[in-house]
Amino acid sequence: LGRDRRVLAWLGPARGWWAFAALALPWYLIVAAANRGLLGYFIGNQLWGRYASTVHHRGGPPWYFVAVLLAGAVPWTPALLVGLVRTWRERARLEARLAIAWLLAPVAFLSFSGSKLPAYLLPCLPAAALIAARGLDARSARWGAAVLLVGVAAFGMLAQGPWLKEIPGYTPAAPLTTWSAIACAVLAFAGVAAALGRAALTGLLVTLALVALGIAATPFDSVLGSPRRIAGLLTEQRGADEPVLEVGHFNAGLPFYLGERIPLLEVPREEGFEDPASLAAVVVTRDTLAAWAARHPRVWTFGPEERVRGVAGQLGLGYVTVARWRQEALGVVTAGKR
Repeated sequence: LGRDRRVLAWLGPARGWWAFAALALPWYLIVAAANRGLLGYFIGNQLWGRYASTVHHRGGPPWYFVAVLLAGAVPWTPALLVGLVRTWRERARLEARLAIAWLLAPVAFLSFSGSKLPAYLLPCLPAAALIAARGLDARSARWGAAVLLVGVAAFGMLAQGPWLKEIPGYTPAAPLTTWSAIACAVLAFAGVAAALGRAALTGLLVTLALVALGIAATPFDSVLGSPRRIAGLLTEQRGADEPVLEVGHFNAGLPFYLGERIPLLEVPREEGFEDPASLAAVVVTRDTLAAWAARHPRVWTFGPEERVRGVAGQLGLGYVTVARWRQEALGVVTAGKR
């Protein structure tokens, strides 16, 4: 930006970079050596494929990361804008140029990516915090944060009633109402603190509001995307040595909550860099399912209901749905048709 190489010295002493490489690089080298083809997959698919193509189906408009940055800085978005203007005016200084480049270069670079996810912008947030801190003393920044927080709190109080009614399983006695109301009240107090220029108190109150929202959402984790309750039901109903199988779609939550490896049947996988022994330990065939059904009273399955039912029917096996969750179902395959 300033055509001055001296700014590179602000990236830290060379010994820090050498220590970073010594700690982090060996892991990549060991894993790449142990998994043939992984290096090409990592560079070709996970890096170049994500940036230069839409093969991962996570596209977005060119302004995607600008919106993520502005939304992610709430309630300090006004302070970030003020601080950015101030920092740009001082761009003749090395520190200012480094902060601007740290914040804006990744935003510009990632905006051309064919795959976009909010987490890609996480390395920019420390720079956003530093720049926003420079704008906290501005009256417009303080009142902007106050208006944002009070507005979000008011909107939450008014909108939570209609929203709650749309949540499956919600009843007026559910704890969500109490905790969400607490979160909105705390956000309103945070708005007052922001207007008074109490930045540290504002940040603490916003953090507490987020904790309250997390507690409020806990009873509805299944609706929000967690298979924890399905895993709990499976643990309660599953007999000794009864196998579990994921069919048609892999959900990482199930093996996580069960604490064990779950075999996969007809689940699309990246197989180019896995050795045959590893694949054999996790990937099974329809013949395996039939053999398990002959040896065990029940074989538990998790996957799209119609897909699992179709596989069981083609093998002459019975299938019973035990519980449905989003687009998938927990079911039982047995040797006899049902």
